[in-house]
Amino acid sequence: MMSRTATGAGLVVTMAVIAGVLAGIGPRFLGDRAVAQALPPTTEQIARTGAVQADLGRARRTAQDEFVQGLAERLAGLDGGPSRGADRGFVGTFTITCYALGGHTATGQPVSTDVVAVDPRVIPLGTRIFIGGLGIRTASDTGGAIRGRRLDIWLPSTDACRQFGVQRRSVYRAT
Repeated sequence: MMSRTATGAGLVVTMAVIAGVLAGIGPRFLGDRAVAQALPPTTEQIARTGAVQADLGRARRTAQDEFVQGLAERLAGLDGGPSRGADRGFVGTFTITCYALGGHTATGQPVSTDVVAVDPRVIPLGTRIFIGGLGIRTASDTGGAIRGRRLDIWLPSTDACRQFGVQRRSVYRAT
């Protein structure tokens, strides 16, 4: 029996090959390759390729979040009683935004990619959390708009924040 990880990876690769063939970027006969390389891609091919890449990105993020959630559930079941499991558990799905301001956080630390702003009633300051697809960060800041299941991560530029946008991600305790 294949593991969930191997099955998910096989599914993503198969989807990528099928999507590539449908978008016209799949395997070609050698004789057609020279002709295909001489012609620029059409607007339709570029649009289809972009759509395929976006779909694969969503599929990858979903598969990654499911894997991390399964891993957190397995860690919660390890020896050590309910207190250890509770420390490593799923916190919830949060709406994540971004800020690029300089300075220091509410706890006095300088802003960095390790910083995340939280609602201290939901996640206490100082808590290490794992954000699916982003990694481990420290709850060391608060914000006026950060209420409930909402997080604000720090990135070094407004362009990076604009590109990040608003996302929903799974959050777990890291310790």
